[in-house]
Amino acid sequence: MTDLWLSFRQLLRRPGIALTAVLTLALGIGASTAIFAFVNGVLLQPLPYPQPERVVRVFHVNDAGDRSRPSDPDFADLRERSRSFAALAQFGSGRTSVAGGREPSRSIRAWVSEDYFRALGVEPVLGRQFVENEMQPNGPSAVIVSHGYWQRQLDAAPALAGRDLRVDDREHVVVGVMPPGFEHPAATELWTPLVTTGNSRTAHNWHAIGRLGDGVTLEQARAELAVIADALRAEHGDESTLAQFGTVSLHDHTVAGIRPMLLVLLGATGLLFLIAWSNVASLLLARASVRRQELAVRTAVGADNFRLARQFLVETLLLTTLGAVLGSLLAGGFIELIRQLQPGDLPRIDAVRIDAVVLAFVALLSLVSTLCLGGLVAWRTGRNGFSALANRREAAGGHRSRVARSLVVGQVALALVLLVGAGLLLRSFALLLAIDPGFRSDATLVMRIALPRGDDTSDAMRHLRFHEELLTRIGSLPGVADVGVINLLPIADGRWNGSFIEVTQPDEVTDLDSFGMIARMPGRSGLADYRIASDDYFRTLGIPLRQGRGFDSGMHAGSVHVALVSESLSQRRWPGENPVGKLLHFGNMDGILQPLTVIGVVGDVRESGLDSESSPTIYAHYRQRTSRLAEMSYVVRTTGDPLALVASLRQAVAALDPDLPPAFTTMTEVIGDSLAQRRLVLMLVSGFGLVALLLALAGVYAAVAFSVSQRTREIGLRMAIGARRQTVVAMIVGEGLRLTAAGIALGLVGALLLARTAASLVYGVSSADPLTYAVVPLLLLVAAGLAAWVPARRAATIEPVGALGSN
Repeated sequence: MTDLWLSFRQLLRRPGIALTAVLTLALGIGASTAIFAFVNGVLLQPLPYPQPERVVRVFHVNDAGDRSRPSDPDFADLRERSRSFAALAQFGSGRTSVAGGREPSRSIRAWVSEDYFRALGVEPVLGRQFVENEMQPNGPSAVIVSHGYWQRQLDAAPALAGRDLRVDDREHVVVGVMPPGFEHPAATELWTPLVTTGNSRTAHNWHAIGRLGDGVTLEQARAELAVIADALRAEHGDESTLAQFGTVSLHDHTVAGIRPMLLVLLGATGLLFLIAWSNVASLLLARASVRRQELAVRTAVGADNFRLARQFLVETLLLTTLGAVLGSLLAGGFIELIRQLQPGDLPRIDAVRIDAVVLAFVALLSLVSTLCLGGLVAWRTGRNGFSALANRREAAGGHRSRVARSLVVGQVALALVLLVGAGLLLRSFALLLAIDPGFRSDATLVMRIALPRGDDTSDAMRHLRFHEELLTRIGSLPGVADVGVINLLPIADGRWNGSFIEVTQPDEVTDLDSFGMIARMPGRSGLADYRIASDDYFRTLGIPLRQGRGFDSGMHAGSVHVALVSESLSQRRWPGENPVGKLLHFGNMDGILQPLTVIGVVGDVRESGLDSESSPTIYAHYRQRTSRLAEMSYVVRTTGDPLALVASLRQAVAALDPDLPPAFTTMTEVIGDSLAQRRLVLMLVSGFGLVALLLALAGVYAAVAFSVSQRTREIGLRMAIGARRQTVVAMIVGEGLRLTAAGIALGLVGALLLARTAASLVYGVSSADPLTYAVVPLLLLVAAGLAAWVPARRAATIEPVGALGSN
């Protein structure tokens, strides 16, 4: 207790140094803790299911190693033959319009097969699961809702009897409420039964999930899946496109896309913490150097080295404890800031919090900091001699100066690594922004519509009439220049792709079996994205017509079915040929067995994102391929502010269906959202790099200033014998630049070694990009020169007589 009180008094004697050390530690600990909280919540914590390590995703894997969803027949065979799984289920999800709650909503709805909830090990907290007759074709319509939806839309009513929701224009009885936080698949609010009727082994429609049986390892399950896949290929031969089944834990599948980003950020905060730590070490060494006489007196009156070293440790413990407390508070703010900045698709965001594990991480950082910082100061001061008196000032100063210089070199090296990383990310982001996505995004509003889904011809025609009427209404609104509609919006809605075939006769395909047989013939098939669009979609987004002609208003279900193909598909499929007039078949995508006659070639569009190459794409006309019109996106080019049309568009939709809630965005926001994760990483790494730069420059300044204080007599002597003030300034600045140059050399090696770890976050530039590795060191040298110039200018004002007379 005496040591603690004495330490507190010592810190109060020089509050500026103590406050700077606490704030510096708090910044390093706070940033590191915030990112660790995300790593802990997203990557390290298990999924919130019973025995989550036993829950796995199951894939179909083709000969090229690409994953896809298992076909219905393959899944049925797998479920029948496998003994490794306690439960296997299929599921899929999509956005739909729902009425019957407090207000109409656009909600994510999942179709789930038998054993889905059993595979996850989760039961409703209110009500029940689906029963057998609800899982049958034409069975009673039932729905299970999420806990959040139950609270928001159903007023958290404890009794579910009589609560119905209209989903897909069909009344569904609410039979259960899932536990709080359960939203699998991501953001799902409604679950309805999935009844599969597919019999094609080339159609991959539904995801698969399973729970391993007791005592079964993932490796054992994979071995069994390989045996089953071999048997299915042997049995079904030409019908099968299965190369192998693959499986991975649900946790690894969930976090696979975010793991590289979080690990890079954790590494960046680790570098920032080391810089903060070395900065504080320099401060404490400087503080110890001015206490030499005090320490010598205490030694003379009986204090031994252990007693004095313990005092340093207690003082450091007090500083690090204060820094950890303040850092924990800063971490909470950082976490909330990242929540606001994150793109909205970060998995498991609800699991991110400051919990016992995170607090243990803070305690570990504090303990390590205390031992390392206190030990370093005690060791260096003890090496100089606790019994040294004031006449050993120069020797002690020289020892401290060498340690301080080493710490400054390390700070500059670490700062350079962070700045190079920020530079690579900035260059990558700039290149992405310069990419032409293949369409215009300015002055374009997007309106998403999710109609009640149906499976028969009358529902498809109802969807078509709705879209035709709405297109007409929108086109007549003031401020609308063009309007078009497509089933999947570029960049935002992912890919809907599959195998197409080229046919020679219109009647060559009579059913899906004959389609599959032709698809396996050499040279007859290819892989492409499939889109359904209206006449004016391409003109609205400025997608150019390269060859042939485009869609027109005379196309309908009874006319020859036509298609536009992307430039990349034309070049790959028919290099040097005119594709107009070619016959394609994509019936496995929508079940329509009429071939598509190619009438034109349009420009490539980056469907999956600016960082993905354009995909070969086939566009069909929405009046001819009517089976997939439930969820569509309207693109509206405006003559003014796109958002100014939102109210008019809502009214146009409400006039056709008052229970249909549209969603709005702009194409500019669509592109911006696609880069949100990269933007977040860039902002955080750049912020860390800027703080690291400031800390490193502070270190350069402190080292040079201390050197000037130790060399006052030398500088005075130089000036007394005729040295010019400019020469003194150059000498002192040169000292700072030499320290910086040493740090840059060390940092360049570290940056080259570590930059590859962030390769997945960099686009269009090498991890050894010459421009970045030239500009960043140059900027760092200039900044360090300015930092050294301040004490150098002060040194040049020293009066020779006064300096030579000082002790």
